[in-house]
Amino acid sequence: METYRITCREEVYFIKEVKANSKDEAMEKLRSNVNSFKTFNEWTEEWEIVDIEDKKSHQKCWADSFPKHGVRPKTS
Repeated sequence: METYRITCREEVYFIKEVKANSKDEAMEKLRSNVNSFKTFNEWTEEWEIVDIEDKKSHQKCWADSFPKHGVRPKTS
């Protein structure tokens, strides 16, 4: 049996509540720091497969490497 690496992309929707004097101000505040506002709801509408390759031909990149610095030693 083969192992495959499948890259997917999804479209995520979320609702934020922003206090402002106008719609324009609310959008400006949200764009400046979207993560500073509470998320009231979040959902994924659709997703798709973007790429697939077998694991043997996969090129290693930073996400496949373990950190070498700033890592605590294993304790028994």
